[in-house]
Amino acid sequence: MDAEPVGEEARRGLRGSGVLRFAAFAVGIAATFWLLGELRSVLQPLVLSILIWFLLGAVARLFARFADGPEAAPGRMAYAASALSFAALATGLVFMLSDSIADLRANLPTYRENVVAMLGPLAETAGVERLPRLTELTEDVDIGSVVLGVLGSLAGSVGNLVIIACFVFFLFAEAQCFGGKLDALVRDSERRARIATLLSEMSLKVETYLGVKCLLGAVQAVPTFVVLWAVGVQSPVVWAVLIFFLSFIPTLGSLIGIALPAILALIQFTSPVPFLLTLALLAPVQLLASNWMEPRLMGQSLNLSPLAIFIAIFLGGAVWGVVGALVSVPALTMAVIACAQAEATRPAAILLSRDGHVVA
Repeated sequence: MDAEPVGEEARRGLRGSGVLRFAAFAVGIAATFWLLGELRSVLQPLVLSILIWFLLGAVARLFARFADGPEAAPGRMAYAASALSFAALATGLVFMLSDSIADLRANLPTYRENVVAMLGPLAETAGVERLPRLTELTEDVDIGSVVLGVLGSLAGSVGNLVIIACFVFFLFAEAQCFGGKLDALVRDSERRARIATLLSEMSLKVETYLGVKCLLGAVQAVPTFVVLWAVGVQSPVVWAVLIFFLSFIPTLGSLIGIALPAILALIQFTSPVPFLLTLALLAPVQLLASNWMEPRLMGQSLNLSPLAIFIAIFLGGAVWGVVGALVSVPALTMAVIACAQAEATRPAAILLSRDGHVVA
């Protein structure tokens, strides 16, 4: 007779504990995002440094395989060559971008005049009255505000180059000493070997992901530069670099990479021919890279839910702006890779995946 009340009390206790766990989880998520916003100036350089560190590791692995064979592990010379290559490329891009951004900014008044010239006949054809108000509104719109805002946000983050370089240096130094610390922390040799193998596999997967994404970004950026230069669109370097970073945002980045240069061609020339030509040449490049090359090169590495990607981009942009939107997908990928390695966190990786199949 007493079994039913006891069972009901137990069920209530389970429901209460479930509510408490959910509340604790929600509070933890809210506190995490609050801390990310409050510590933005400190955490942004650190996150960028970690991504650069993994990327340098991927490039160093390529150098080692090219020099010593496909199974060779990168040594100090490979890491040094990787760092020098990255520094030379970044320096060259900074100089080219500074000139291109100055030209783009100088041409903004011309773009506004061209927009007014195009909208005037359209407004008259549509029977829109009070065209001067439309003109005044258009003159107040900064046509390049989106591009310059994105590049300005990126430049503000990359502007802390000294801090980022120091973070990367100390990450490499810490990685060299981590083996000794792991030996001191974990006495059991078998458990220590499993942890070392797990960390090595995670690092390799993240390096592979970032390396492939950079390769795909270059595949999209270089033809974009060639097409825009051939068509005569101004500041092709700016657009190529912007599209390289946008390639880290799946699907949406490719669509923006097609639309923005085509719109600029229309505004610059006020003719549909350059617009259609730019659109026709860029669309196959962007779609081929994002829809055909990426799935074949990535394999299971980017098996992410589209809803999780959208939420990550939205939250990253809300907390850290453009930089947050760009690093959100790599960060989500790293989180899925990490969660897939342990049984306790594997359900989270399954929920964040596209089809529920995650590789441990």
